[in-house]
Amino acid sequence: MVSRLAAVIVVLAAAFLPSALRSEESSLERVTLQLKWKHQFQFAGYYVALEKGFYRQAGLDVQVVEGGPGRDPYLDVMANRAQYGVGDSSLLLHRLKGKSLVALAALFQHSANVFLTLWDSGIASPQDMIGRRIMMLPELGSAEFKAVFLSEGISLDLIEQIPTSFDVEDLIAGNTDAFNAYITNEPYALERMGIGTTVIKPRTYGIDFYGDTLFTSEGELEQHPERVGAFLEASLRGWEYAMNHPGEAAELIVAEYAPKKSADQLLLEAKEMRKLILPDLIELGHMNPGRWRHIADTYVELDMAAPGYSLEGFLYQRYPNLYVKWFRWALYILLAVFALGCLVTAWNARLRQVIKKLRESEEALRESEERFSTAFRASPSMFVITDPAQGLTVDVSESCVEILGYKREEMIGKTAAELKVWADPDDRRRFIDRFRRDGLVRNFETRIRTKNGDLRIVEMSAEHIEVAGKPQMLLAAHDVTERKVIEEQLRKAHDGLELTIQERTRELSESMIEAKVANRAKSNLMANMSHELRTPLNAIIGFSSTMRSETFGSLNEKYLEYANDIHSSGE
Repeated sequence: MVSRLAAVIVVLAAAFLPSALRSEESSLERVTLQLKWKHQFQFAGYYVALEKGFYRQAGLDVQVVEGGPGRDPYLDVMANRAQYGVGDSSLLLHRLKGKSLVALAALFQHSANVFLTLWDSGIASPQDMIGRRIMMLPELGSAEFKAVFLSEGISLDLIEQIPTSFDVEDLIAGNTDAFNAYITNEPYALERMGIGTTVIKPRTYGIDFYGDTLFTSEGELEQHPERVGAFLEASLRGWEYAMNHPGEAAELIVAEYAPKKSADQLLLEAKEMRKLILPDLIELGHMNPGRWRHIADTYVELDMAAPGYSLEGFLYQRYPNLYVKWFRWALYILLAVFALGCLVTAWNARLRQVIKKLRESEEALRESEERFSTAFRASPSMFVITDPAQGLTVDVSESCVEILGYKREEMIGKTAAELKVWADPDDRRRFIDRFRRDGLVRNFETRIRTKNGDLRIVEMSAEHIEVAGKPQMLLAAHDVTERKVIEEQLRKAHDGLELTIQERTRELSESMIEAKVANRAKSNLMANMSHELRTPLNAIIGFSSTMRSETFGSLNEKYLEYANDIHSSGE
């Protein structure tokens, strides 16, 4: 009976669906999507939604228009030159200034805007930018960068703001000291050119805005609510496909949109974008009203918006529109439900397996968290987790409690400055500056003070971690006080041994000098003796030789023999 019903459903679907689809295709609604910048992987989801037919399936004929310098997607949407646009967190600033714009989905959970400097410039933090030339986006787009200086207590009067040229060549040529860059683009371009750069992220200093955001106008939403919902869902389908198939998306962009860019370059961009979109952790397009309010408060602090604002009507309510879409396709869904009814039993078994695996995964995750917590607290090294934005202590290990002498509740929620743990405040400032510049610190030696005032020597390391999507700092410290004492003892022993060797060497040198003097005296003595002996002997030999000559040839044989003896003895 069930199989016959399924067969009837299939026949009905084959008969009616083609005509329905042809009718829908003939009534496609034409809309325009205005991008904020030039074609690149930054907009991959929209290209995929168009090429894969997701927009067409939603009843839409979509035209994607490239952006660039001088092209404002907010003005285009307000003027109805485009029904949809891609902006960033400055979308909210336009709304607060009276423009009737509506945020549909935040595709980038973190902003891609960064400061970019050259390595040899020595600029690695906002403090280093004081008195320097800084390229900024146009007025409304510069809020995120200005907020960095505000959070660091730096007056904007202390920096020289330059309108951006959107050309990183100005940074290379020295026309600016810091360039407003996109982390998915310019850093990799300079890296391929062999130019070393420093990336300064606003998020490091507590400024965490949304990035690329899909938006529309209130007029479009009021007049075509179903079209807005259909466009959003098709766009998100495109983004999901692009994130799961980056290689295919890159090839599509090279072939149809950006032929001057290589697929490898686009894949590097996709890899960096994944860190901003977080598709494995957060639902695509998710928007948090509280976070938007925090961004609005930042605009108020910068005097770019007035207090007492309202966000009513700014955030699109996505899921109610899904019910509209549900009723629109109710007939097809009902047919699908009947057809799938034949497979209920098999799906139930599959569902039980999935639930079992999910429970096993949850249990494994819980055990992993427990092991981490146990290892963290029981480690012989001192571990501290802090909030880098405020410097507050989040958690500490047991060894940290034992060595410092504080109770855990005395340390949680406090800063190191409040606890006066650092013996040398200058060391603390150098440590924090290095962490903010490089994102990590290795083997930083300093002295810390315990609760009772004892000083300990430690080697500290730190790096960024993320807990529930929130950036935090994990700091590890090893107590090396005893090792330093032993090293000092060894150094003193080495210095004593070296001194002894020097003294023995000096004594030996003095002995050698004395021997040399004695040897010289002996040589002088021998020379004098030789001289004193030769003087009389020369006379003796000379006279004996004369006696043996013909002059004294009349000597008898006896005296001649005496003369020969004298001469031979003298020789």
